Parts: sequence; C-alpha cells; structure tokens
Amino acid sequence: MYVDTHCHLTDERYENIEETVKKFRNNGVEKAVTVSCNYIDAVKSKELSERFNGVYFGVGVHPSDTLKITDTDLDNLSKLSKHSKCVCVGEIGLDYYWDKTFIESQKSLLINQLELAKESKLPFSFHSREATFDTLETLKQNKDKLVYGGVIHCFSGSVETAKELIKLGLKIGVGGTVTFKNSKNVKEVVNYIPLESIVTETDSPYLSPEPYRGKTNTPENIPIIVDCISKIKNIDMNTASIALYKNALELFNKL
Repeated sequence: MYVDTHCHLTDERYENIEETVKKFRNNGVEKAVTVSCNYIDAVKSKELSERFNGVYFGVGVHPSDTLKITDTDLDNLSKLSKHSKCVCVGEIGLDYYWDKTFIESQKSLLINQLELAKESKLPFSFHSREATFDTLETLKQNKDKLVYGGVIHCFSGSVETAKELIKLGLKIGVGGTVTFKNSKNVKEVVNYIPLESIVTETDSPYLSPEPYRGKTNTPENIPIIVDCISKIKNIDMNTASIALYKNALELFNKL
C-alpha cells in the first residue's frame, strides 16, 4: 500500500485519466493527492477527486502564478479548502529560478497561504526552488502558522537544510529524483534523516524515476521510489512501505 502525496493529475498529458487512475490503484497506490497551481486548477482537481476513489486534492497558488491571482481567487480557494476531499494547501512556496522580479509578492502570497493552511487546519505542500535561505527564514518567522505541518516537496537540498526543516516539524518529500544516478544530495538526505520524516511523491507528470526517466510520470511509479528508499535505508520494502504510508496518513489526516 502506497500514497502519492504530490502529483498533478489535471495535466493535459493525461489523455485518459480513467486509465491512469485505474493503473496506479491496481499497482497498490491507494491514495494520490493532486495539488493545484491556481484557482482554475484547484476546481479541476476538486472535480477529479469527486470522480475517483483514492484521489484527493490540494488548493493553492504556485509561486510562478503569483501575479495572476486575484483576491476573489483567494477567497474561493479558502472556500474550496473546506471540501471533504481537500487534504492540503498546495502547491505553495517560493521560486526564484525563472523570475526574480516579484520576490516580495511571492513572499506575501506565501504568508497568506500559510495562514489559510492554519485556518483550514490543513498541512501544506511547499515548493522551493533556488530559494533555500528565504524558505527557511519565512517558515521560521511564521512558525505559528505551521501547527498542522507540511511537506517540502521534491526536496533537493542539503542534509543541513533538511535538519532545519525537520526541526520545524515538517516532512521531506522524496520522489523520482532519488533514483537518479547523479542525485547524491537526495540519497544523502534519505540516508541521514529518520524514515518517519519522509513522505513519498511523484510530482507527476514530471520527474519519472529510473528506468522511465524522460517519460510521462504517474502515481503508478510510487513503488519504484519506495524500493529505492528501502535500499538506501537498508530495510525491507514492506517495512518501508508500511512506515511511509503511515507517515502520509498522519500528515494528511483527511486521507
């Protein structure tokens, strides 16, 4: 039994979503959380969750969409967060990779969404790219908003950064990159941190694990990721899968 805590099932690359869901459910992935990048995406994610058993959703604005969002959108996201199958606020965070011209706007929106997570009594799914220092500082300065926890998804930072995040009560999201031959940092982090601090994800349709790298990713590949984690941790796969499943259910307690 497995959980994919972060995927994007609304992506247009999933031409036959019924078949996609059927395949990952048949492969032991009982639950998948499809996160959103903006309000329209959140509505689509909600609709998917209502169509399929095992599909849940998150509401949030990706940092790259910061300047496109309106106050009405934020109000509507707040309303959507009360849906029975909304399990997190996400995908939120900071991204300085593509554009550094609206950093302060990203931070402001992030703090608003951390407040939404607290008000909604939900964990958050956090995106951080080329923004490690500001991520840590913003989270530390808003520690009062982290009471329901969260996950730093697709983590690629150092062991030291992982330590700081775990001290804040957060989980580390591990996906397909852990299987890459050149993913030294991710493997070191998985080796160092406690298993109870890890949750599994795919970030589908991106970041397919080996041997499917470069192809469209799906939640069906979660067992490959769990197998890699178990080998790094030197524990059997069944033990790892049970522990990682439990971690996800404890954090996303509406699953």
